Amino acid sequence: MLTLPPPDALHDALDAGDLAFEGHAWALDPAAGLFHRFACARIPPARAARAFLDSLSACLDAGFAPCPACRPLATAAAPDPLVARMVAALEAEPGRRWREADVTALGLDPADLRKRFRRRLGLGVLQLARALAPSPRASRPEPPPDPAAAAAPEVMAEIE
Repeated sequence: MLTLPPPDALHDALDAGDLAFEGHAWALDPAAGLFHRFACARIPPARAARAFLDSLSACLDAGFAPCPACRPLATAAAPDPLVARMVAALEAEPGRRWREADVTALGLDPADLRKRFRRRLGLGVLQLARALAPSPRASRPEPPPDPAAAAAPEVMAEIE
């Protein structure tokens, strides 16, 4: 694993379109609760609106979800077709409770898959499945109220 350089160096590389950290660092968007690949166009442009972590597992453990546009998990898994296949299955059914029999039904060996997952993604299959599962307790910060929307009922009353 690469030790991350100072945040200013990562911001500079991101602003310049330098992909030297692609696959070694992930950009966080705390407002949206997403993590992105360095090549993603949806990373916030403002330096104050982003942060960085050095592993996929750190991003997931911190409560960030993968960006649906750049799909950082699928990209990291792509070199290993078995891992890519399982990541695609996990992303397709994020609320499913996966068991070893389900993995075997996909034609994959659970023990081999666990080893490949750790080697390729740095996390376990169940760890990823839990991180992708929707949680009723998880909540994003509420956006500030829109003044125009708050005024709408009064305007409607005045029109009637």
